[in-house]
Amino acid sequence: MKLGLVGAFLLLLVASAQAQEREPAPPPQDPSVATIRGDVIGGFFGTSGTRIAAIDGKTIYGPEESCARHDLAPGPHSIVVANKHSLMPLRLDAVAGATYVVREPDDDVFLIEEVNSGETVFRMSTEEQDTVSFYSPSFGDPANTATIRIAQSHQTSWLTGNDVQQGYARLHTVDGKPLPGKTETVTVEAGKRAIAFYMSYSSPMYMYSANPALFAPAGDFGWWQVFPLLLDVEAGHSYAIELGKVKVGNFASHTTGLIVDDTTGQELGPRFPVALNAIYRGGTYFAGVPYDTKVSFPEGKGQLKRTPPKPKQWCERED
Repeated sequence: MKLGLVGAFLLLLVASAQAQEREPAPPPQDPSVATIRGDVIGGFFGTSGTRIAAIDGKTIYGPEESCARHDLAPGPHSIVVANKHSLMPLRLDAVAGATYVVREPDDDVFLIEEVNSGETVFRMSTEEQDTVSFYSPSFGDPANTATIRIAQSHQTSWLTGNDVQQGYARLHTVDGKPLPGKTETVTVEAGKRAIAFYMSYSSPMYMYSANPALFAPAGDFGWWQVFPLLLDVEAGHSYAIELGKVKVGNFASHTTGLIVDDTTGQELGPRFPVALNAIYRGGTYFAGVPYDTKVSFPEGKGQLKRTPPKPKQWCERED
């Protein structure tokens, strides 16, 4: 028995030694661009931290905890940062050569720090979100404004043949400033604006389908997303964000979006994909994050199949 305990202890030491290995740091960044990454924190029960969920209309795919650096051209960007529980849309005006890290020093507090200077360039608490003043454009020159609206997605019901609304969409923030909860149209100042929209899709049909019961925030039944766009707004113009049909699978749901200049009738770029999030049995499934975390029991003998310990990521730090 004692020998068995000693053997188990030795195996634990070997695993611990392997876990202390660290990945090599990436090469120095290009000084003509900025970079941004999440923060990876190691601990006895695994890793945690923050991550970059989306940038300028593109979902960031990969593991939930990652030291991957993402290049940012100098200038404004529309970004959504995340931890295990929250999505925070914001605007970041990147400076060439800057190295940004998203940290969470306390529960539900997000910071963006510039590593070279140690400066905190962004701070927000999710508890403070409801107290932040709503976005309001400067009306020093009313002619220097434009409007942005988000169109609701509709489809034809196969039961009735009628055109029905498919979930709902709302404008969520402008330059990181919140908008009232049911905003569908907003007036903004001309220039580059960081826009984030919130969308949710639900259908009572899925209560009777083979898909698991999925619940979005506020009790919505279905799928949802907070998605960032960077829009170069021209004064006097009106823009529309149009969303396509939502396609649903098991933990995988997505749609597409399109930005249209209503003033000229011009489509601004190609359609962009929007992957949706879900909650199942209290667990949050974020789009872009792999979900292959199930433990297997090979050969029906009940033994756990454990993967070899991975080296620590180059930026990982201890809790």
